Amino acid sequence: MEWIRGETIGRGTFASINLATPKEKSPTLPPVMAVKSCDLSESATLINEREVLGCLGDCPEIIRCFGANLTAAEEGGSDRYNLLLEYAPGGSLLDEMRRRGGRIPEAEVRRHVRSVLEAVKHIHGRGFVHGDIKVQNILVFPVVNGRGDTHVKVADFGLASKAGRRRIQPESSDDESCWISLR
Repeated sequence: MEWIRGETIGRGTFASINLATPKEKSPTLPPVMAVKSCDLSESATLINEREVLGCLGDCPEIIRCFGANLTAAEEGGSDRYNLLLEYAPGGSLLDEMRRRGGRIPEAEVRRHVRSVLEAVKHIHGRGFVHGDIKVQNILVFPVVNGRGDTHVKVADFGLASKAGRRRIQPESSDDESCWISLR
């Protein structure tokens, strides 16, 4: 799958998020996506995110993943791991709260809470734990109904794990991620 990197719309500790468009129209890809990219050497959480999203399957309350690929290093840089995701035009729920001065109508809050709970139910039903649910990881999508309503989806599965396993802090940053069983 070939795509064109657009403007930067976000940055995290290791990854940047850009708009992305497919080079050619495709029946399986939307016209605009978000691409989360990082140096290949720091791609463990993005690889984990792709694997978890692949195991979760379709759920209307969870962000969709359209695949991943590598892009060659620019001169002097390193190869980049790219995760192609559904683009959320409304940004995060934190962004939405700030735009509205913290005032979201109760009925809308109830709908959003229900969506997040449905996502968590689906995640747990597939044997996973998200591990990082927060307003920054809940993305906002417009609902096409003429009333300006929004729908939310859970995103950022980089810290997700199989239920019954817990990630522990490695002794040094050079160590691989460590896991312990809770059984």
